[in-house]
Amino acid sequence: MKIKNIFLSLAAATMLLTACGNDDLELGNSTTAPVEASCPAVEFSTANKSSFEVDPSDPSVSFKVQRKATDAASYPIKVVEGADNFNVPASVDFAAGETEKDIKVTVKECAAQGTPLSLELTFDDANLNPYTQGIKDFTASVTVIKWEAAGSGVWMANVINTFFGVDPQPLAVTIEKATTATAVKYRFKSPYVLCTSQDELGVFNGYPYAEEGDLTSNGGTFVITVTKDGASLAPVQLGMDFGYGEFTIGQIYDNLSSNIASYPLGVFKASETGGVIAWPASSLFISMAGYKDGQAVPCDQGPAYLFLSTEDYKASMEE
Repeated sequence: MKIKNIFLSLAAATMLLTACGNDDLELGNSTTAPVEASCPAVEFSTANKSSFEVDPSDPSVSFKVQRKATDAASYPIKVVEGADNFNVPASVDFAAGETEKDIKVTVKECAAQGTPLSLELTFDDANLNPYTQGIKDFTASVTVIKWEAAGSGVWMANVINTFFGVDPQPLAVTIEKATTATAVKYRFKSPYVLCTSQDELGVFNGYPYAEEGDLTSNGGTFVITVTKDGASLAPVQLGMDFGYGEFTIGQIYDNLSSNIASYPLGVFKASETGGVIAWPASSLFISMAGYKDGQAVPCDQGPAYLFLSTEDYKASMEE
């Protein structure tokens, strides 16, 4: 009986729509604002990068601007954010027939170094076409920083054993260093790559427990910032998947928690050969993207170390 009533209702609805005729149906949004035929459709290319690091000797970046128009014309650039830190051209100028042009933006000398600077640019509304695929309101982050080679070091950390029964192993890293007004930064590529050798100190040139099928090629760059308050590791993907998704590690404090008493920063101890940065247990977190929805947990199995030279690692073995 219910099925019969449903069919009768559908039939009645069909008859009603037929009786109304096409003139009474709203087939689309007729209030969509039309675009003037003369609109040049100026916009930023989707091929532009949005995150940059630049050397203090040349603190500039370039962005590609594109348009649909082909006449010779100049379009004012509007700085929504970043006027205090960037020198931005007043306009982008196209010659007849040009549809792409690069603009050069320079970081001002007074801008802070070692910290991301935000920039947001757009064009006058009359020059924008909201229906094209380019970026109308472009945002970027630019950091002025000078990295210099700092030699070979060793990373040894109780991180993977948070989930798996493996011992921490010393992994070789090639370190770069940058000094800013408020911090010293160190960086190195993820050492969790395929291991092919071990040196006389027992240091591996990759992660000995990883096979080719475990590597994802998504390993990032470890960036460690040392200030007067302590040392912090920015979140970074390791480039490994042991069947539960990509590994990510990083500092708990200031990323996942504001409780520095429970999740302390690392401690830097200087030496004549560089020094060592030590993170206590539960200072860092680890997650696997496919395990418990990527939930991060404290690395509570022991400390993590970055030895800033092989000499510092060797000295630790003799203690």
